[in-house]
Amino acid sequence: MAEIKDVLNALSQSPLGKAKHISGIKDGEKALLVALKGRSVVLSSDFVEAVKLKRNLTSLGQKCEIISAGREVGIKNDDNLAAFASGLANFVSHKLSHLIFLPSSIVTKFDLQPFLHPIRVAVGQEIAPTKLAEELIKIGYERVGLVSSEGEFALRGDIFDIFPMGSETPIRCDFFDENIENITFFNQNDMKNLEKIDNYLIFPSSLSVGENSVCDLCENVVADKIERLAPQIDLLLKSYSVMNEYDAKEYLHSDELKYTLAFSLSGGEDVRSEAEVSYLHNFADLASDLKIFDPEKQKVILFAGDENSKNRIKNFLLGQEISFYDFENSSFDEHGFFVSSFYFPNSFSFPELGIFAIGSDNLTKQKASVLSRAKKDAFYQPKIGEYVVHDFHGIGKCIKIERMSLAGCEKDYFVIEYRNGGTLYLPSEQASSLSAYVGEENPKMNTLGGREFEQMKAKVKEKLEGFALELMQAYKEREESKGYKFKSEPFLESAFANAFEFEETADQAQAISEVLADMESGKVMDRLLCGDVGFGKTEVAYRAAFKAVINNKQVAFLCPTTILSEQHFANAEKRMKDFGVKIEVLNRFKKPSEVKEILERLQKGEIDILIGTHKILSKNVVFKDLGLLIVDEEQRFGVADKEKIKAMKKNVDVLALSATPIPRTLHMSLAGIRDISVITTPPKDRLPIQTYVTSEDDDVVASVIRRELARGGKCFVIYNRVQSIDLVAGHIASLVPEAKIGVAHGQMNERTLQNVIDKLFQGQYNVFVSTTLIENGIDLPSANSMIIFDADLLGLSQLYQLRGRIGRSDKLSYAYLLYKQGKLLTEESYKRLEAIKEFRELGSGFKISMRDLEIRGAGNVFGKEQHGHIEKVGYDMYVKLLNETIGQLQGKVKRETKPVKIELPVDAFIPENYVPVSEERIAYYVKISECSSRDDVRSVLQSLSEGFGDVPQSVVNLTKIALIKNLSEQFNIKTVKFDRDIKIELYKEENVVDARLVAVLAKFGASLRFENLPIIKIIKDRPLVKELDVLIEFLESAKSEKLGKSA
Repeated sequence: MAEIKDVLNALSQSPLGKAKHISGIKDGEKALLVALKGRSVVLSSDFVEAVKLKRNLTSLGQKCEIISAGREVGIKNDDNLAAFASGLANFVSHKLSHLIFLPSSIVTKFDLQPFLHPIRVAVGQEIAPTKLAEELIKIGYERVGLVSSEGEFALRGDIFDIFPMGSETPIRCDFFDENIENITFFNQNDMKNLEKIDNYLIFPSSLSVGENSVCDLCENVVADKIERLAPQIDLLLKSYSVMNEYDAKEYLHSDELKYTLAFSLSGGEDVRSEAEVSYLHNFADLASDLKIFDPEKQKVILFAGDENSKNRIKNFLLGQEISFYDFENSSFDEHGFFVSSFYFPNSFSFPELGIFAIGSDNLTKQKASVLSRAKKDAFYQPKIGEYVVHDFHGIGKCIKIERMSLAGCEKDYFVIEYRNGGTLYLPSEQASSLSAYVGEENPKMNTLGGREFEQMKAKVKEKLEGFALELMQAYKEREESKGYKFKSEPFLESAFANAFEFEETADQAQAISEVLADMESGKVMDRLLCGDVGFGKTEVAYRAAFKAVINNKQVAFLCPTTILSEQHFANAEKRMKDFGVKIEVLNRFKKPSEVKEILERLQKGEIDILIGTHKILSKNVVFKDLGLLIVDEEQRFGVADKEKIKAMKKNVDVLALSATPIPRTLHMSLAGIRDISVITTPPKDRLPIQTYVTSEDDDVVASVIRRELARGGKCFVIYNRVQSIDLVAGHIASLVPEAKIGVAHGQMNERTLQNVIDKLFQGQYNVFVSTTLIENGIDLPSANSMIIFDADLLGLSQLYQLRGRIGRSDKLSYAYLLYKQGKLLTEESYKRLEAIKEFRELGSGFKISMRDLEIRGAGNVFGKEQHGHIEKVGYDMYVKLLNETIGQLQGKVKRETKPVKIELPVDAFIPENYVPVSEERIAYYVKISECSSRDDVRSVLQSLSEGFGDVPQSVVNLTKIALIKNLSEQFNIKTVKFDRDIKIELYKEENVVDARLVAVLAKFGASLRFENLPIIKIIKDRPLVKELDVLIEFLESAKSEKLGKSA
């Protein structure tokens, strides 16, 4: 049985292992050589290369992290350094095998000693609590009332709480005088002790200035693309040197770099030159290229990436009469071709050893490992440590997921705490009955086992009827409207899809599929596409537009700003230039004569796609045959424009795009009035934006601008008052005389504004002072710094959109959110600025939207009465109750289900070493708990197999138990358990048993008898794991019987 470690062992014999400088090396070889070195630090000049290396190392089972941020000049107590400190702590404590550093972190000098000699606390240790507090403060910890995040401690009498860096939970030291009596992990949400430990190492939470650098962390230091590293560092330090508080001694200079191995593009002692070949679209080339190898003397591995792809490649090779070994079922001592299900992204070749490989990304397009979630899950997935809502028991707090052993078998339970100390242990197969609470910040928790939540739900439903009637009218209008049924044109659509220059993400492909399916359905499409800034929404819109055009329909592409319409026009022309699509733009940059000509051509059908601002909503804009309306940044349009859109879209398909949909829009989509597609997969090779919140200061403004100009970039300055914007621009010119400043605002006439924008893109300005005009529309990769004046006056969605204008290259970007000196911020403004700072990672748009809902208060959106309902039951339960009310008004009878208890002694859980990320495990628990058919089970198991490899038996068991639970709910079943035989107990309802169950008893050799409860017994004559399949078959057979009841 061959494993990837056998390949590594074989490669360890390569003379490259002793080389000091290698050029022309491929990504796969680079990762393998780094892995063979053991623990190492990698110095990288390029974020893209760092991401590739991390991906390859991770696939080999090596734990590594990328550290991007370093010490910023003049910033005291920089929160962005927490990731640096955490990375160092995890590396020094051997939790990580590799750290990959980018220039900003490479140049940061620090004191390594506190990391090599962390503070140790141990049971029986003699130390005064005040002394321990002093030691923690020295290494950057902050004293607080109650600990809630890493780097904090709290001292209350003899209790000393610490939240160490790198720990998921805080620790509690119980003192008796100056002696530590006990140390336990505890839950910071409810303060309950979890697990006793003997000792713990506490690493610094900050980086103090010192003489060390990342080159001192271990013996193996690898410099990647060495010829680019020194110039990058020199440019970075040049940009720092123009800042007022710069001190050269705090930073590492390029001539101080130390490394034991260098990779370069050319000029190395050992030169590699083989190109990496892709066979994604041409397996015929694969067959011919394999003939180059000598299977008698060489070993060639084809890394398929998953079992399904492996089987496809095996079948292809059999058809080509090429002999091969199944890697996982063979010995790697043999020579020849090996086909493996292992995922290793890139190809590699070691001709000196006769070992070659074709990487997974060159054989099969990999699906995302993250489970494709239902629309609910993107917003309401339960999280550990946060408030949740259970369908029956109400609002509680999810403390943890605990594995418990019962009758020798293990199972995972969600542990949820309620008011008055009640604790619910919810079996993981029932995870679908749980959702995250969205509402007020600290909701009143319910009492476990009480009736209050059921009574509250009943009251809310009573009050919902009027609101539901309004929504029903919207449903009715939508359902009754008939749209155009677009035809599929596989050849043209495939050619257009293949012309897309980037690789589709899994979410993007799903969204495209959903949109095109809507267009072919014959119903009027009304779909909201949510995707973060830069996540690929526009390409989805282009696919829809192209489909409309090849069906001889016209497309209106509505944008909120002139600038955005110009940019969409340029991008659409570039994307569709080879397909004969006629595109025009209508905005205030156009002369009256140009507008007249465009309108005439539009009415004649000579224009396929019209892109424009609200001008295209005017009555004089007449389409010959409009088939699709695309609305970009929907949240930007006001009530008047939305009424025009509403009138326009009665029989026209509509696709709305938004990164931060306004909460009402979000609510309508989630409630089902509109369909929703979600793109949550981030694009490759994008760095998070370093975000700072501070008061206005001329030194900060000047330093930020000078730093950006020194590294050859551009800086956006946002000032949202037209009357005084020129004064601000003049003030910036006095602070930074070398800056070339441009000014733009919405009150400029068309020609002046267009001229300013053109000059910006031509590089004539390096500082651009603007109102929020640029919020939607300017994508300038060289703009990597932004200063926002009076940020506290802007909305959360607006701040997020503005910040999204930078960070579109692989350089580290900076956003400074400023408020006036001495100003006392309102609580709402403070929360808004903290939220934008908190969500600096990619893909935060949906979180921003939900946080905006919380900050503004749902009452502003739905009205005060509806807001009260949401607070009492949570947003998700509110939407469920609303849908139930609508269903009842429509005459739909909702079948009441009672809880089913499954007591089958088999292991049923997802192992941590199989799905290591807790968020993904929870997502799979939710998805598994929703399985209501064998097809659902197969789909989940396939997703797991493709993302994580062979599915463990405990996970297979869990899917079957979830299916049994969901099928049982339809038959008034109370308990399914094993007691020598399989016993199914039913709820006692005057001894009435569902006739469908009775009808299939004989087929399965089952019997029915009445004791305290009606009981069905199925005689067990197979292993219990097989009995799960029999139970499923029994319940599915009953389900297929005609509905009826009998005694």
